[in-house]
Amino acid sequence: MTSVEVILVHGSFTAARCDVDIFEGGVLTVTSQDTGAVVETFPDGVWLTAAAYDEGGYPAYSFESPTQRAKFEAAKKWFAKRNVA
Repeated sequence: MTSVEVILVHGSFTAARCDVDIFEGGVLTVTSQDTGAVVETFPDGVWLTAAAYDEGGYPAYSFESPTQRAKFEAAKKWFAKRNVA
């Protein structure tokens, strides 16, 4: 049994007894372990990170949004250029 937590651009989403996967184009899906049905879908750019936790509450695996990762890397480069004396 795992639970998932998805951090969204605006808010968050949590679900028990679910798994989370990333598909082509950065689409994130949350799937029920009981029925195999998709519980929720988030397009890339709407979600930031997703993590799954085991029954003990320990992190099992996590994902980062491809779009958000690219924005973060671009911002790091911009700040690095500005802070060079």
